[in-house]
Formats: sequence, structure tokens, C-alpha cells
Amino acid sequence: MAAKARPWLIGCAIGCGLLVVLMGVIAVGSAFFVRDMVQRVEETRSAGEDLEERFGRVTDFHPAADGHLQPQRIQAFLEARRLMEEMRSRLEGDLGRLAAAEENGLAASGESALGMFRSGVGLVQGIFTFNTARSRALLDADMGPGEYLYIYTLSYYLFLGYSPADGPPFTLVSGSDEQVDGRDAFVVREERLVSIRRRLNRRLLPMLHNQLEDARSSGADEAWLAMLTAEVDAMEASRHRLPWQDGLPDFMAATLEPFRESLAESYSELCNPLETGTGP
Repeated sequence: MAAKARPWLIGCAIGCGLLVVLMGVIAVGSAFFVRDMVQRVEETRSAGEDLEERFGRVTDFHPAADGHLQPQRIQAFLEARRLMEEMRSRLEGDLGRLAAAEENGLAASGESALGMFRSGVGLVQGIFTFNTARSRALLDADMGPGEYLYIYTLSYYLFLGYSPADGPPFTLVSGSDEQVDGRDAFVVREERLVSIRRRLNRRLLPMLHNQLEDARSSGADEAWLAMLTAEVDAMEASRHRLPWQDGLPDFMAATLEPFRESLAESYSELCNPLETGTGP
């Protein structure tokens, strides 16, 4: 687990100085901070294992063979979002303060520096707590991580039109050890767009393969089989393609329409990168 957690810490490379803050904390040798982080990492690992044991891996999810989204599953998704709301709001606060400092420059006052110190440390702690809260919320809502990611993608990116590039003006999630701080916000968003599209393709394409196999074995409608086969082929041809990015099928959009307002209210632009940044 330690190896998997490391890119998250490295990925929180914040242009306004979060890495410097963290180095300072480590240099001081704060036993409380280290103990707290170890506990948070363990809680995240344990909650994630409980979720995977119950529902399997992200890519194990099988969307409905006929392609239809069930209203009760959208309700379960919204319930999971509701259960995460408090933790998401806390994280948004830290991200918002760091984003403002990144865009406007860190104020020179001692009070502002102290505030940034607290926000930086709180962000790293909050990322692990966010993932723990999400796993527990999904367990309570009886929803696996694959189904959650599938509905998240279709609802927010395809139906409501939000961008996978949404997030703070600094790199929040990174899967490598590269130095990623200090870059222009536009560059960050463009690289995030490419990274998240690639990540989603890698996770959602196996789901559509599962769906296509189920559709063939269940004798699904030929028109739907042709649509789904074409979409799978398109995603295989372009590893940055999202499912149904040329237009969500009408029957899927019709199921989501009654939930439009609730879905929009539960979306978090700042936390968006964290929603796709974990799992295999």
C-alpha cells in the first residue's frame, strides 16, 4: 500500500509552496503529524479493501446489458455524494485557499503564511480522508467504485458537460515522480484533461467490454449491439476517448434528466481530479 500511496503525496505538488511546507513539517519531526498521516493512510487502505472485497475492482463493473441507466442507481449515486458532502466541503476550502494563493501570489504577512501552512498540511491529510469517506459512503449507498465512476463520467462529463480538466490551478494528482509545480494554470488544465481522459478510457473501456459481452449473450437488440460495438471500437482506436463522447444515447439522457439539478448541485469543480485519481 505504501508504494501506491507515494504518488499521491508527490502528486500534491502545489505551486504556492505545499511541498516546501511538507518538507518543513518533516524537518521539524512532528510526531503528531506523522502519526496522524499513518493513521489516515491505514484508514484509507482498510476502507478501500472493504469496498473492493464487496464489489470487486473498478474494471469489474458490468453496466446494464441493454444500456439503460436505472433511476434507483442514480439515486444511490446521489446518496453517496450526499454522504461525502461534509468532507468534500472541507477539502474544497483548503483547495480554494491554495488556488487563490497560486493565482494571486502568496501574501507576505505572517498571518497569511501561517494560513497557507495550515491549508497545505490540511490538504494532504484531507486527500486521504476524502478517499476514506468516499469508500465508506459507497459502502453505505450499496454502490461499487466501478459503478460510481461510470455514473460520474456519464452524468457530469457527458450529460451536464463539465470538463475532465476541472480542478485547482495546480497539479493535484500525479502518477509519476516528475516535478509538476510552478506551471501556468492553462498548462495544468490541458495536461489534466489528457491525463484524466486517458485514465477514464483505461478504466471504462473494460466496463463496456463487459457490457458488450453481456449484451451479446442476452440477445440484446441488434441496433443497440451495433451502437455499443461501434463505441467500443472507437474507444479502442483512441485511448483518450470517453464513452459516448459524440453524444449520450437519448434513452440514457432521458433517465438522467429528472436528476439534472441534483447532479449539478453535487458537482465539485475543485475536487474533480480526486474523483478519477484512485483505483487500478
